[in-house]
Amino acid sequence: MNEPVIQVTHAAVGYDGRPVLRDVSLTVTAGEVVAVLGANGSGKSTLIRAVLGLVPLGAGSITLFGTPQRRFRQWRRIGYVPQRLGAE
Repeated sequence: MNEPVIQVTHAAVGYDGRPVLRDVSLTVTAGEVVAVLGANGSGKSTLIRAVLGLVPLGAGSITLFGTPQRRFRQWRRIGYVPQRLGAE
């Protein structure tokens, strides 16, 4: 089995004390194509932003290519097209 490219384990994220993600786990291995589906406001963008370190985790962990996300430095290996440009 391939090493996970993205490993999210029991992740939780909240904004202003309001939970947005609760106990989310996801594993993506090299070559997989993954779609994150859900209603508006369900946390899809927040999940991706957490994977990229753009929003802090309240709980859980994320690894990228086997490295804890906070120590990951090979950002040239990651591509991201945001939903909107500019300040949020």
